[in-house]
Amino acid sequence: MTLVAAPTELLPAATPASRNPALLYLASLPSPASRRTLGGCLERIARRLSTGACGLETLPWGALRAEHTLAVRAWLLEVGYAPKSANKHLVALRGTLKTAWRLGHLGADELLRATDGLHVRDGGERPPAGREVTPAELRRLFEACELDGSPAGPRDAAIFALGYGLGLRRAEIAAVRLGDYRRDAGELDLVGKGRRWARTYVTSNGTAQALDAWLAVRGAGEPDEPLLLPATKGGELVRGAGRFSAHAVGDAVRKRARQAGVGPLTPHDLRRSFVTHLRRAGVDLELRRRLARHSSVVTTSGYDRGNDEEARSAVAALRVPYVGRAARPS
Repeated sequence: MTLVAAPTELLPAATPASRNPALLYLASLPSPASRRTLGGCLERIARRLSTGACGLETLPWGALRAEHTLAVRAWLLEVGYAPKSANKHLVALRGTLKTAWRLGHLGADELLRATDGLHVRDGGERPPAGREVTPAELRRLFEACELDGSPAGPRDAAIFALGYGLGLRRAEIAAVRLGDYRRDAGELDLVGKGRRWARTYVTSNGTAQALDAWLAVRGAGEPDEPLLLPATKGGELVRGAGRFSAHAVGDAVRKRARQAGVGPLTPHDLRRSFVTHLRRAGVDLELRRRLARHSSVVTTSGYDRGNDEEARSAVAALRVPYVGRAARPS
């Protein structure tokens, strides 16, 4: 794909770091994970627009116009990015251009034209991401943790309890502190996505038991200490080595999935299953939204992973008044 005009030809040099729209936009994001993800998107866009000559720190973002941004959108579709991934790139691009406008690098009309239509509609060509973890699979996962006699066993059981029993995201699981869990009240407070505070409820449905078993192994500590601790390859806990990372949460889930023989699994599949199983338990959509801490019921609905048997039973409940030829009166 050839761009109408290479942006590196429109400005003599990149802007200083203190006025770089991409860097300032990334600095405004609420979490390190968001900064890493969207920074990667901007780096790919910058390389594409400059045919490899610039990165996100050197591309003159304020020089971009509609012909460049539309070319980026077309490129994302051409190389086969899924709508969600393509839109993530376009969100980063829009945020950077809006920051460039605030800095006076481009006018309001130029911003409007450059960002108009920067969205990819999901036409439903792809199956939804992720999967449901069945109750039988969950039992096998917890059994795999139980069979591990090292401290990592109860720690990983606590990870599954937080991910499935409370529907926490992997970054939220990693960020839970000792003081966030009030055992007597059955409450766990957390700062979730977008730095939004939320309260979740720990009950004796297995979640509280898993957390208590882990705390018995972990031992007491200061309220600001992380709930979870890293472990050596032999499974021994490592104290004072910093917080347990979101990446480590994913590693633990994948490890136990292999041991349990349940197939590929991600931490977010636990969250999807949390939403799905709440629906099967008769919890209405608005309450499911609140428990999942989504801003929209549309997002919550997208997490539901109903299985084929549910769909088959639902269709079978209909009565189609078909009368075959042999049954017709003569």
